[in-house]
Amino acid sequence: MNKRVLAVTIGLAIAAGTAPAWANIGMENIAAGVIAEGHGGTAIAVGDDTSVMNTNPALLSNIENNRMDANMTMMFPEYSYKSAYEDTSGMKPIFVIPTMGLAWKQTDRMHLGVAFFNEGGSGTDYGPIRTKDTAMLGSAGTMTEYFSMFGYMVVTPTMAYQATDNLSLGISAQPGYAMARMKMPFSMSNLYPGFGDIWSADMNMHDYNYRTKIGAVYTVNEAVGVGFAYTTKADINLRGTARMQTPSGNNGYMTGDAAADMGWPSSFKVGAYWDMRGMGMQRMSLDIERINWSEYYTSVPFRMTHIVMNGSSNIPTPMSMDMNLGWTDQTAYKLGFEQPFGDMVTMRMGWVHGRSPVPDNGILAIMNPIVEDHYTMGMGIYPTKSFEINMAMTYGVGHKQTNNSSDTIIGHFGSSTAPVSSDMNGTTIGMKFYTMSMGIGYKW
Repeated sequence: MNKRVLAVTIGLAIAAGTAPAWANIGMENIAAGVIAEGHGGTAIAVGDDTSVMNTNPALLSNIENNRMDANMTMMFPEYSYKSAYEDTSGMKPIFVIPTMGLAWKQTDRMHLGVAFFNEGGSGTDYGPIRTKDTAMLGSAGTMTEYFSMFGYMVVTPTMAYQATDNLSLGISAQPGYAMARMKMPFSMSNLYPGFGDIWSADMNMHDYNYRTKIGAVYTVNEAVGVGFAYTTKADINLRGTARMQTPSGNNGYMTGDAAADMGWPSSFKVGAYWDMRGMGMQRMSLDIERINWSEYYTSVPFRMTHIVMNGSSNIPTPMSMDMNLGWTDQTAYKLGFEQPFGDMVTMRMGWVHGRSPVPDNGILAIMNPIVEDHYTMGMGIYPTKSFEINMAMTYGVGHKQTNNSSDTIIGHFGSSTAPVSSDMNGTTIGMKFYTMSMGIGYKW
């Protein structure tokens, strides 16, 4: 029975991994489950559903016997892009992100579980827009696309052990899958004058990877508890194909193998809760998180090899680009509250803040993890002791940043080295979003 459940879960996880994911704290979702989302994503010291396998695996010990959860989040991102040549709010897509988890009590002190989660990512879709190169080409120019979709998901086989009445420990082995698809303009004539200004029509890459999460939770007394979780980094070595073509289509195209070395950073998170029933509130929870984006996103290399021009001419010289993003490590703060109203309803609310890890001169239209403040609310309905329905909403407050640098992307072709995406100089990028989530839980 458990083997069949595991096989189905992994299969669903791989299918869900191809769906886009969007950034909340940097590129990391603020919550792994609907319950935690309702109270600001706090889930390092509190939690008793299967989403804790991707926050603090030690909390799996809080599940009394066996439990299954299925969650669905609808995300409504809104973008803006303003330059000397274009001012647009872009497309308004709707994305659906599922998660699912199963946990069971193995012994009085041992709990096991498995789940899949969409960890996060980044993405934009401005549709066809006018760029510097298009403006120079005049009526011969074709509007070019700014589009990106980078998503990272994990499967989380987990074990939690209650070492004492007050202390629980947990570990989660997390194989992962990442995918990226991007379209963006490049000004390449200064690298390869014979080919003119070209733009990337399609970069399509993916990778399988691995990381580990460990955690502990300690109950100080009846009213106070603390927890911590540490997650190792995961190298994401994206591999795939790329096709690059001139905006007008008159000067040909390139195709070749594509590679980009990215990753999901390590993080250290601590949390605490305080039972406030003496003050009219059941529980307040607080998390502080440190996410080390600089491990991967100071500079991201992109390479293109085995290049074929116009379908026949081979170019022996590889082409590469350094995306000098300059991201810094990020500290995020989460605050949540819960209040039951009788035995059947619990209300939740929360606040999340994390300063954008992206400096202004590292802003790219295809990577926009810049939202800093989030407000959440949620509700749990418990019609029986075994069945529950949870709902949550999040508002990611709009935030904008302007790039005043002409060398965010540096290209290399043979002996030539020069900026290849001067189009971002003076461009302002904006991002905000809304989410609506619903989940069901069943205990037995």
